[in-house]
Amino acid sequence: MGKSSLPEFEDERIAALKELEILDTPPDEKFDRITKIAQILFDVPIALVSLVDVNRQWFKSCVGLSVRETPRSMSFCSHAILEEDVMAIEDAKNDKRFADNPLVTGEPYIRFYAGKPIRGPTNQLLGTLCIIDKVPRKLSRGDRALLIDLANWVESEIKTMALNNELKKITLQLKQTEQELIDKNLQLEMSLSEKTQKLVKSQQVAAIGTMASRLAHDIKNPLSVIQMTSDLLSEKLEKNMDDSMKGQCQMLKNAITELELNLLRVQDTKQFLKQYCSTR
Repeated sequence: MGKSSLPEFEDERIAALKELEILDTPPDEKFDRITKIAQILFDVPIALVSLVDVNRQWFKSCVGLSVRETPRSMSFCSHAILEEDVMAIEDAKNDKRFADNPLVTGEPYIRFYAGKPIRGPTNQLLGTLCIIDKVPRKLSRGDRALLIDLANWVESEIKTMALNNELKKITLQLKQTEQELIDKNLQLEMSLSEKTQKLVKSQQVAAIGTMASRLAHDIKNPLSVIQMTSDLLSEKLEKNMDDSMKGQCQMLKNAITELELNLLRVQDTKQFLKQYCSTR
């Protein structure tokens, strides 16, 4: 059994095949329609859309076979993708590459094979659209042209599938980006609300500080006058005051002392608020 050589740029070809995410996917009516039409038009028992993987050929669409893949070493398609044009084997038993192939000597007893390579979106040869018969036969010029047209149809479906996959990825990315924007917007709103609250609080504290400053100023001057007047009166009237008047004078002094302490508290509050505002 003749083993096929590897295509040029095999690594790139395999990478392109993996990128499609088509291997081992369920049957697809779009591809099955093409192989059924090929089976009917060419009057063959088997028609396949075959993709050549690293060590196997896997059938995206399979009419007339019960298996979904075979080893690449047995694959006719691995030979077909080495060519640009249709590869036609009129009688596999007379071809040294395939005469002892288990697919020729055993099920499905391939005698005739014709496969047109199919390209992916990046122009890499991925596999073939092929037709198989159990008896030798020739491929006419018209048959060749028809097989090429059907293979082009397969290529169009693969490219459409690739575009749909890309659109799905882009749509998912857009949704993720949209969610990220929503989350960031929410964070900004929360941050803005927090800063606004701090600003309002700062403004309120500043207003209280201003009021405290005015209050201290308004109290300080009259308090000084009252204290001086109280001291003068006490000196002048001290000899003539009875106990009741002395008690009242003492109460006045106590009131003045209390006012002075309150004034100091107001000044301390003003200084605290000034420091508080400067840190916000």
